[in-house]
Amino acid sequence: MSKFFRILFFAVLLLQIGCNKKFNSRDWKNTTQEDNLNKNNDKNLMIDDLVKSELLIGKSSKEVKILLGKPNFYDSQKNSFQYETFEDFGWNIDPKFYRGIEIYFNEDSIVTSTKIYEIKTR
Repeated sequence: MSKFFRILFFAVLLLQIGCNKKFNSRDWKNTTQEDNLNKNNDKNLMIDDLVKSELLIGKSSKEVKILLGKPNFYDSQKNSFQYETFEDFGWNIDPKFYRGIEIYFNEDSIVTSTKIYEIKTR
């Protein structure tokens, strides 16, 4: 039995390692909009590291754009950028699921917080 549990432990460990990727600006910017249709695209695998590492906290909006490129959306009421990392259309013309990162700025355009968002449309 102990050999079975060791194999199971390493299998789970490998799965967890494969589900995330360390943030890399070049890989992030090289991910295309079409790549966002694949759940395992680089951006989608990197957002956990980007949020947990707090890499963006304290950076200016200009520095964020240098690292991540142009945001998909800017929300002036929340003073935030949104970068979509995954879209699932299923068999429909309209997306049924979105995932991404939202980056919040203070009045001086300095990052104060980040969060991963997931929106199910149906």
